[in-house]
Amino acid sequence: MANHVHLLLDLSVQLKDEVTDFSEIPEHYNQLFTVINKIKGGGARDVNVAIGRKGPLWGAGYYDRYIRNAAHLRQAFWYNLRNAQKAGLVERWEEYPFVYADKEYLERLKWEG
Repeated sequence: MANHVHLLLDLSVQLKDEVTDFSEIPEHYNQLFTVINKIKGGGARDVNVAIGRKGPLWGAGYYDRYIRNAAHLRQAFWYNLRNAQKAGLVERWEEYPFVYADKEYLERLKWEG
């Protein structure tokens, strides 16, 4: 799994409970390309510092999908979690050290397959 990353991002968390009142996060951060650039830029910097190298780290571009419904969300969530398991790196997805899932999402999106 050293050659790619899977993320499931919920950009709606930038809104307060009152729909008309935005949080302190700048409005332009809700654009997916801005969020991806921040993640890739910060990640590249951190990796380069950690291993003592310079230069580009990530490939150009990214693939994205908008989640259409609850079934699609559940499928994408579990696909991401089980990716290392499907690749044969671990027996169970929980054993992979580079995977994270919020406990609330684990409870709400229980696997039904």
